[in-house]
Amino acid sequence: MESYGIARTATSLEILDQVIVMRVATDALTDHGKEDDDCDLQATLLMEARVVLGHLLACLFAPWN
Repeated sequence: MESYGIARTATSLEILDQVIVMRVATDALTDHGKEDDDCDLQATLLMEARVVLGHLLACLFAPWN
């Protein structure tokens, strides 16, 4: 829902081509029972996604030479 609001505001300000929305959604993996196979998959996906998020942030905020 927040991303929609950001997109609408960026559209209204005519800066949509200058806006990036990065969303990270997690829940507490400790809330899942040990028998929950999805917990292991979710944990793996979250750990792998850190690399992608880090690369995106490095590209966005790398100093320009």
